[in-house]
Amino acid sequence: MCLSVLTLSGTFVDSKIIPGFYYRVRRVGSSDDDFLFNGEPRRLTSVGMGYGKRITFKGDDSRDNSDYYFYSDTEVEGFAFIPAVPEDKTKFCMIDEDRRPVAEVKITSFSANQIQSSTEVCTSQITTRLAVDFVCNAAFHMGSGGSLPMSAPLVDCELHGVAEVLREGSARNAAKLVRIELVNIPSSFKTNFTLVPV
Repeated sequence: MCLSVLTLSGTFVDSKIIPGFYYRVRRVGSSDDDFLFNGEPRRLTSVGMGYGKRITFKGDDSRDNSDYYFYSDTEVEGFAFIPAVPEDKTKFCMIDEDRRPVAEVKITSFSANQIQSSTEVCTSQITTRLAVDFVCNAAFHMGSGGSLPMSAPLVDCELHGVAEVLREGSARNAAKLVRIELVNIPSSFKTNFTLVPV
């Protein structure tokens, strides 16, 4: 499976580039590490009109986006948008396939390369699913041995899952991480767990 890269150049903007969602942006045709905004994921707030569209991202201060924009026609080969998970929620409850809470989880980092697997548009909401790798710490609940034959906490554990990111209402609203599904812990009896933000 290859990395999801959405493109923008001149008048063309990939239809999967949607305000409210988070992206890392780099210049196409230059080195792979030529990222804008220090490579940080930023929330896209607007795509302007006309040929040279102003592409604006949320700044550090909600009143000032002056350093977080560029024009779609300023690079001959365009820009690559790499979807990213909102990282404002790092604490999760791990739930097993029987919907029982089994652990408290803290995600310490998400991988930079995330793969967009689907996007669904309904009347007032847009849902995107991204395959993500992440590093976390997990503290298991007493009595969760039926699902997880372990009691020792996980520290700096590398896991994989599918993140569901939802934007409701207008394009001004920020997308939110709803859950991370299909999380597999190699030493568990059960195959998949779900992480829900708390």
